[in-house]
Amino acid sequence: MITGIIDIGTNTFNLLIEDESGRVFYNDKIPVKLGKGGIHKNTIAADAFARGIDALARFKAICREKKADQIFAFATAAVRGANNGQEFVRHAESETGVKINVIDGDREALFIYEGVKRAINLGSEAVMIVDIGGGSTEIVIANQHEVLWEKSYPLGVSRLLETFAPSNPLTAEDIATLQKHFDNTLYELYAQIRKYKPVQMIGSSGSFETLHDICALRFGHEPIQPEQTNARIYLHELDVCSKHLFQSNTTERLVVPGMISMRADTIHLAALEIEFLLQKSGIKTLLLSMYALKEGVLYSMNKEHEPWLTSLL
Repeated sequence: MITGIIDIGTNTFNLLIEDESGRVFYNDKIPVKLGKGGIHKNTIAADAFARGIDALARFKAICREKKADQIFAFATAAVRGANNGQEFVRHAESETGVKINVIDGDREALFIYEGVKRAINLGSEAVMIVDIGGGSTEIVIANQHEVLWEKSYPLGVSRLLETFAPSNPLTAEDIATLQKHFDNTLYELYAQIRKYKPVQMIGSSGSFETLHDICALRFGHEPIQPEQTNARIYLHELDVCSKHLFQSNTTERLVVPGMISMRADTIHLAALEIEFLLQKSGIKTLLLSMYALKEGVLYSMNKEHEPWLTSLL
């Protein structure tokens, strides 16, 4: 059976289509920005709502064109945290026929863990997995064998942008305000870091991938290659690139080598959050995982006890 998988994120809608053997033979993404204009008020704004429905209709048409038999769709923070999130789910089904599975923050963190450990052998020592999305940030402390602790925090970069509306470029006051917000929000994490003593951080979202490529191109390394499942981000290089991003406005960030245009308005906020987590944890090693939520969900779809909604074509 050929399956289309739609990941409804706060910033980006992703489509993967896999064949009967599980091989992904098509992928696409649309920068819907579902959280724009509303996530700070716990709603999906009218124009974002319409963009989301249009994107789902487009993805369904592609799935039909590629002879998919079914569509599996899942949504995260922008839908689950919105007071009109269930309305969006209903409209998606009535207007496009796509049934959406809304994943809560804890399950999202566990799926991210399942994805990451298929890209990196985590070993027996604790590591800290960080996935910075548009609406939320998932943090998992785990090893190869088990999850030791996990939590979803409302620290996604689109949420930060909409809530704080920082200057462009960031001012020292903006940075101080955001760092205070991180500190107030993440207090529970600090005890878990002291308890489990993670030896490295693993970043598993698109922001980490973009930051890796920005650093690589600036310092003469290879950017991520299609066959790679993981890579290292060197902290001294990240520090240099982050400072440059903090001091740049959106137009200037757009032309930074390695930048993806849809991340130019938020990448500096992701870098600030990463730098804060590194400083608070004392971790000195940072890896990038190319597998995360989507791969974890794909793995779980093969388990009979996971009750997923699917849409037949």
